[in-house]
Amino acid sequence: MNKTDKSGAALAGANFELQIERNGQYETYRTNDLQDGQTKFTFTGLDAGKYKLIETKVPNGYNKADDVEFEIVAAMDENSDDPKLTNLVVKQGDKVISDGDDALFTISIDAGTATTSVVNHTGIRLPSTGGMGTYAIYGGGGALIAGGIILTIMKKRKENS
Repeated sequence: MNKTDKSGAALAGANFELQIERNGQYETYRTNDLQDGQTKFTFTGLDAGKYKLIETKVPNGYNKADDVEFEIVAAMDENSDDPKLTNLVVKQGDKVISDGDDALFTISIDAGTATTSVVNHTGIRLPSTGGMGTYAIYGGGGALIAGGIILTIMKKRKENS
């Protein structure tokens, strides 16, 4: 895996934890400790399964990268005396993220590898907004408008009678 900034330049000063899903819960599987100036890291020997990559140390001046949940799906030639990897994909839910123009992972079946870049951004990270409170505000505003229309109609009827 490659550690980069948003322009794709190598970025040092990060550490990661790889968690594996077991019995519906994620638990620490492997960690790394990138040395000064190191921008590439590898988790070897991963089996098919669900994983979460978490940035545990963030480079100075950058925001923490979002956690990445993914699933490794592999197929082997089981009828061979020397079984070889025949298919390797990385998925998020039902979506394959290791194929196509917008792929997050690059696959090499011959090498048995899945590679990605973990990108950090600078600047202030604002909290997300909205949610259920937004719906309550819209509903209340809609009710006030409907009430105003009903009062206007009732007033016009009263004036006309």
